[in-house]
Amino acid sequence: MSTANLDNGVSEINRDTFRMIYDTYWSKVYSYAKRILEDEQGAEDVVQQVFVSLWERRTEIQIQHIEGYLIRSVKYVCLNQLKKRQRYTDSEQLTVDSKKSDLRTDDNILYQELERTIERLLGPFTQKCQEMFRMRFQDGLDNQSIATHFDLSEKTIRNKLSITIGAIREKLKTAGYK
Repeated sequence: MSTANLDNGVSEINRDTFRMIYDTYWSKVYSYAKRILEDEQGAEDVVQQVFVSLWERRTEIQIQHIEGYLIRSVKYVCLNQLKKRQRYTDSEQLTVDSKKSDLRTDDNILYQELERTIERLLGPFTQKCQEMFRMRFQDGLDNQSIATHFDLSEKTIRNKLSITIGAIREKLKTAGYK
């Protein structure tokens, strides 16, 4: 069978006909697959899959236009590959997001537990010391702003906070925090 006869349809695919089809169209369908997938190895795999399928189904199929058949087959297999990649990527991203969420949740739980412990440890301090501590570490105010609020010197605020922080730090260590 000549190359010209391939264009008129293929009703019987024997070894020689298959070899001619393979030699004639391999590079064309490979280029097409590579353009779709943007991956040389993936394109080779797709083309191989299409030719294996053609060989396995050689007795069942009647092909009018072999080139069109090969191009459509490659396109179909490539699109399936792209869908699989997308599902894998989506699944992978979902797993990563889930792990990040779990870490954030764990961190949140630990942080909330630490906050409750600190609040409990602040209990024995005077109301003024507790308020200074909260203004500094919960509200984020600087020592000067706290000093202005209490009409005290910045140095006094720094000293009171230092004493409070030192005592809380010691109690946290004995409670197992590092």
